[in-house]
Amino acid sequence: MINNFQEIIRRAVAIIEDDFTELWLIVVVIEEENPGLDFDNLIEVTKKVVRELATNHQITLVDEKTEKSLELSVDEIVNAVERRLKELGKIPNIGDGIWFTSNKNKRS
Repeated sequence: MINNFQEIIRRAVAIIEDDFTELWLIVVVIEEENPGLDFDNLIEVTKKVVRELATNHQITLVDEKTEKSLELSVDEIVNAVERRLKELGKIPNIGDGIWFTSNKNKRS
């Protein structure tokens, strides 16, 4: 069970719609609403949050070289996030990669 799922989504959307947002910041929001999650559960909750953001809030990933939004399916976005978290093997920090943007603020 995810505590305060809608609040997590609301906060994440507000942050991402404001500017490019790195994965660690979304994880911080999840942890603030769900303290004590172990890493495996944090990955699963993060995937659910990212799926909701990509499906219903026009959130996608950013190409870090061009700073343009990537045209990816929801599954591709979720898989990229899961892969990155598992590669890190820890809660992400500033600079650990995976950037989000809102297609509402698409930079072309």
